[in-house]
Amino acid sequence: MLASKPVAVAKSSRLVAKGQTLELPAKVPVYFTGKSDYEVKDLAVDWEAVPAENLTKAGEFTVHGRVLGTDLTAEVAVRVTDKLGENLSDNPDFDDDSNRSFASATNDIDPNSHDRVDYVNDGSDDETRRWTNWSPTPSENPEVSVGVIFRENGKIVERTVAEGSIRFFADGGTDAPSKLVLERYVGPEFDSPEYYSNYQPYDPEHPFNTPSNWEKVEYRADQEVQAGTDIHVTFAPVKAKAMRWRMDRKQTRRVWLSLKWPLSHQVKHLKTIQLLNF
Repeated sequence: MLASKPVAVAKSSRLVAKGQTLELPAKVPVYFTGKSDYEVKDLAVDWEAVPAENLTKAGEFTVHGRVLGTDLTAEVAVRVTDKLGENLSDNPDFDDDSNRSFASATNDIDPNSHDRVDYVNDGSDDETRRWTNWSPTPSENPEVSVGVIFRENGKIVERTVAEGSIRFFADGGTDAPSKLVLERYVGPEFDSPEYYSNYQPYDPEHPFNTPSNWEKVEYRADQEVQAGTDIHVTFAPVKAKAMRWRMDRKQTRRVWLSLKWPLSHQVKHLKTIQLLNF
């Protein structure tokens, strides 16, 4: 029996290629009234059948489901596209002329550390190859940024992006962030930071450090920000030469763990950020 009253269901979205199988979540986040604030619990859903023809043509539709044990209805907004995407962010060979991941801070100063921002977009599912900003003496500033510069043949290029995914990991002292903001670069022409894994302290004059050079991208996520699962986001197509996630660590944690980020039309990587080219 549920201890408190369920009052709302978190909405989610899916982007699928025409003819692709639609996978709906087995559970959805449900908000409950708590003693002093709302609590969130994941509850199972019985989804309505989706007509097969809905996935055979480009378009949008909504799938409804009954949240078991409640009177609430869950919704998933689905967009079917006939435009195949390109993975925009990956650089599995760590090619200096290809896409460049970057971070305002990285735990790579200690020679014993194996954390590298280059792992953000290496296309690997290996959880030991990841970025983190962990520090035994964390900064008083809770904010950090991690992103990808789009490059081809050594040149920074503009891409069109409409989808992304991200995954966080949690262990002792680390967790997913309390705030997660997606941004695209809109400032002047730039070169990749020389200290691209720690550009904020070591390259303070770089335009990435100017907040007005970044524009917020409103997105829809298929779930709450949490560690241990792929968070899939969709948004109106934007053009950019670089994109980043700007995050705040939770007050109860000194740091948060790694993420990976590929940019593509299908979410396949466990540790990457994916963005779609349409």
